[in-house]
Amino acid sequence: MEGTILPVGMDEEERVIAFLNKNFVPDEPLNRSQGVTKGFQSPLDMLTSDMCLKMESDTGDLMGLVLNVVENDLPQDKVKSENEDGESACPASHDPEFIPVLRFLNHVDSLVPIKDKEGIMHIHIVAVDGSWRNQGIGRRLVEASVKLARDRGVPGVQVNCSNHYTSRMVEKIPEFRKILSVPYDSYLDPCGQPVFRIPPPHDAMHVYHMSL
Repeated sequence: MEGTILPVGMDEEERVIAFLNKNFVPDEPLNRSQGVTKGFQSPLDMLTSDMCLKMESDTGDLMGLVLNVVENDLPQDKVKSENEDGESACPASHDPEFIPVLRFLNHVDSLVPIKDKEGIMHIHIVAVDGSWRNQGIGRRLVEASVKLARDRGVPGVQVNCSNHYTSRMVEKIPEFRKILSVPYDSYLDPCGQPVFRIPPPHDAMHVYHMSL
């Protein structure tokens, strides 16, 4: 399969947002469960990192993206929100339907059994164009991200997988080990009901870590 992996530049923000809103937002299980429709908007802070990668075809078409951030690289002036029960704060969103997703992601992060997260690379998003899926592009982008992290002296890589198929792909990469699984039906609202109702095969958020 042809395709070249290249760094993503800040000047590509509009292209990246359009790609994610077409090829990631509608398919991500948590977004789909909550009816999230607005998707990503500018500014896309993850692009401030120089660790994001893309795969392009020989004709320059965007085949896939991986957005990576090293812990503490993002700007700290995020707007926070907190629910009336004092639940852990999470970044505000342009789409109210996304707030439960953000709270769940924050909850998962609080459970990750890594004491020192300083300097760890987080693989936040892996997205592949629908016409190029099932050809190993996601795995190539993740493996290229690991190599980039190793070359930069990053101590470890973490990836949180909300999608069953992404989890299955990560598990095939040597050295990644699963350190946490949070079943979707275990995350409850104040009435004791599951916040998310996600059909199989997507059953949990799985967190993987690789020491470098």
